Amino acid sequence: MVTADKMLSADSVRTFPIRERVGLVINTGSAEAAIQAIVEAEQAGVRQVWTTQGPTSMDALTTYPVAAAQTSRMPIC
Repeated sequence: MVTADKMLSADSVRTFPIRERVGLVINTGSAEAAIQAIVEAEQAGVRQVWTTQGPTSMDALTTYPVAAAQTSRMPIC
């Protein structure tokens, strides 16, 4: 968990290069499709991915560690 003293303000985020501010939302009910999308996103140069979790979506807490094991530099949020 990020504490309040480590949270970034909008002004500080604006100082990042545009590439550091762009990411991809993974929105699928299939863990396999999500993992494949994360791997392909990293190969395409996407710098970060994230998702939400609901009652009908994939289990992100299980899917993300599997995806992290198949990527080398992708921050997964």
